[in-house]
Amino acid sequence: MDLVINGYGAVLMKKSNRFVVECNGEKEEISTEDVDQIVICDSAVVSTAALACASERGIDLVVMKKSGLPECRVIPADFGKIARIRRCQLLASESENGFLIMRSIISAKIVNMSNLILTLSKTRDNVKLRRQKLKLDSFAAKAEKISFEDGYNALRGAEGAASSLYFSVLGEVIPKTFYSGKRSQHPAADIFNSYLNYCYGVLYNEVERACIYSGLDPWTGFMHADRSKNKSFIYDCVEQFRQPVADRLIITMAVRNRFSAGDVDNSFFLTNIGRRKAIGEIIARLDDERTILGKKTTFRKVIRENIRLLAGCLAEGTEYVPFTYKWN
Repeated sequence: MDLVINGYGAVLMKKSNRFVVECNGEKEEISTEDVDQIVICDSAVVSTAALACASERGIDLVVMKKSGLPECRVIPADFGKIARIRRCQLLASESENGFLIMRSIISAKIVNMSNLILTLSKTRDNVKLRRQKLKLDSFAAKAEKISFEDGYNALRGAEGAASSLYFSVLGEVIPKTFYSGKRSQHPAADIFNSYLNYCYGVLYNEVERACIYSGLDPWTGFMHADRSKNKSFIYDCVEQFRQPVADRLIITMAVRNRFSAGDVDNSFFLTNIGRRKAIGEIIARLDDERTILGKKTTFRKVIRENIRLLAGCLAEGTEYVPFTYKWN
């Protein structure tokens, strides 16, 4: 389970083999064996005993920004032999091997966009959805043909054009009271984008954790800008998981009218109420068991297995298969 602390002034301690959380005069105890990750969404006090316990048991402890992105995380000081994987990752970032991996991820992202639009079109008599789905298919086919000589700018252009089309098509599905018809990040321009931004942040956190525990360097990216404050490789890897994990969830919330005015503040950041709702929904989606790629599993397990596969492919120089998802 994920232990989520979303209350100002909460205290996290360790007592025997249990974590103890105190907040607003209430106390709850959870067995340390039941906790996979500790997520802190507001100002809290964490005891050194709780920190040491999390490290010893391999429990990820992450502090989230109000955007949903991870602010910082606590990981064990002894992290095993990761030098070889990171050397291979660095070499790939400047070679055709890294470009081919990134091309496959972007192509998978566009395929996931197309598959989601197809699913939405099945329950709606909307010719535009089906027509735009075919355009996304053509974008995916074009992305597959971009060569190393064409460069990352060509790949960015294909991804940008597909994303622009995809988010404009969502305006055919999501009520205009919730969505302006285009993607907006920080700050968001509407409540749909507010929820999407936050859930993307939670998804980034999950991918970052998978990368770190697989020995990969979050900062050594392939396609995204290599800047000191950006964990570029996380932005590279997360592209293939956006539609299956986050987009489908937030679209469903919007069309079922599950947003409220009190979920966002004047700057369109989620309030405590909105964050509680968003993180509950996205964690449930990560952990709900379903059939994925022919077997019963969860999106969380798929992400971790996929990133471990990516680390292995970098180390061995083998072909990487990105994640694509079809809705029933």
